[in-house]
Amino acid sequence: MTRDVFNGRALANLVLTSCLCFVVGCAEEAPPLAPEANFEVFEAQVYPILVRDCGFPACHGSEGRFFQVFGPGRARLNPASAISQPVTPEELQAAFDRSRGMLASFNTAEASLFVRKPMAVDLGGAPHVGATDSGRDVYNDLEDPSYNVLRAWARAALGQEN
Repeated sequence: MTRDVFNGRALANLVLTSCLCFVVGCAEEAPPLAPEANFEVFEAQVYPILVRDCGFPACHGSEGRFFQVFGPGRARLNPASAISQPVTPEELQAAFDRSRGMLASFNTAEASLFVRKPMAVDLGGAPHVGATDSGRDVYNDLEDPSYNVLRAWARAALGQEN
């Protein structure tokens, strides 16, 4: 019985020490919450597509959605902003951070929600409530130039070759 107690204590100490090392290691080298992604490419190429194709007030402009896209001609982060006012730095940063968050827990861009959500389910996309005014998914063709801009940015953010 004494041996079992000793082994139990030794195991508990080993687990506790491992946890402490992990916590201290994480504090010193905290992994990013989302992949590193190129902000300049996002601003110039990705954001305009997201505002045009996803930023509708009833869709990704509503408060109930994790993935929100605010900007000119769409819902605004600050309701006092004029709808025609240029994108604010806060709106752009919010879209960037939310986009990165849609990549954070995936190993490949093609598995990420950022890439799969706007794609038609029959092409491998994830179920998506949103549809265009004509009732279709955002992208029904894997060769769509806008879809490929989003996918290329996601691949680069995850360190994949294009």
